[in-house]
Amino acid sequence: MSKKLKTPTTQPVLPPIPDGLSMPFYYHSLLNCELFFYVKPDILQPYLSDTGLSLALMDDYGIVTYNFQNYTAQFAGFDSVALELEYNILAYPTSRAKNTPTLTLAEFLHGDDQTKLIGNHHVHVACTNANAVDAGKKLFSEPKLLANINSNVPSPNSPAVDTWSFVCSDYDQANPGNTQPMILQTDIDLRSFEPVIGNASPNTEYGYVNNKLVSARWNIYGEFLTYSPESGRPLNVKLTYGTSALPMRTDAQKMLDGARCGAVRTFQSAPVATQARAFFVDP
Repeated sequence: MSKKLKTPTTQPVLPPIPDGLSMPFYYHSLLNCELFFYVKPDILQPYLSDTGLSLALMDDYGIVTYNFQNYTAQFAGFDSVALELEYNILAYPTSRAKNTPTLTLAEFLHGDDQTKLIGNHHVHVACTNANAVDAGKKLFSEPKLLANINSNVPSPNSPAVDTWSFVCSDYDQANPGNTQPMILQTDIDLRSFEPVIGNASPNTEYGYVNNKLVSARWNIYGEFLTYSPESGRPLNVKLTYGTSALPMRTDAQKMLDGARCGAVRTFQSAPVATQARAFFVDP
């Protein structure tokens, strides 16, 4: 008599998508500026406690990375514009430690982590768009908060702007241009540095669903410009901390005050159309 086989228990691999949301999320345009800072490991270790993640060490330091994003998305009945400042620590799943490569920051930025295990542990994610905040919380339990973000950054329609500056401050729904109380201001002058072109996508993003660690990919279709210190000359990055009582300000100041910037990389999605200048038909 043959032995009856047990039906294997179904093991869910993908978490459910909350009602009213869909995946993937399509960006119709993206402007991105990301900074990487060397921070002493003992400062960062407490932020990874009970997360299932371990700190990725590069050049004997932990890495704090935060990026300014300006992106748009189109939906059936409306368009969405969002500015974000995503504050992260580079980490990897503790359970996958033996498969995680040891890399320098330069190697990581040039795509040498083919496993894509080293990724962003979100510490704080500031955002100007309430719908984006809600989606981030529901899909990934992101530590996302509403904030004011004001920027003066290069773009094809602003050719005279050749430096990067963005300010993140407490949310003021009535006055989005308000920059007080300020969380963090960043000023970057990259004009005297030569960038290296590279494809850094996909980025690995870590989050939590039902208190379980999840991993997702952020696919950026295009090339980054990466700026690094040259011949001992540091990158021209200025950080200014405000008086905001939010943990994002106090954490950023604790981690980054006096920290050395190891790299800056930028991304600008390509224009898809242009409207040319008018001309006289019958001069």
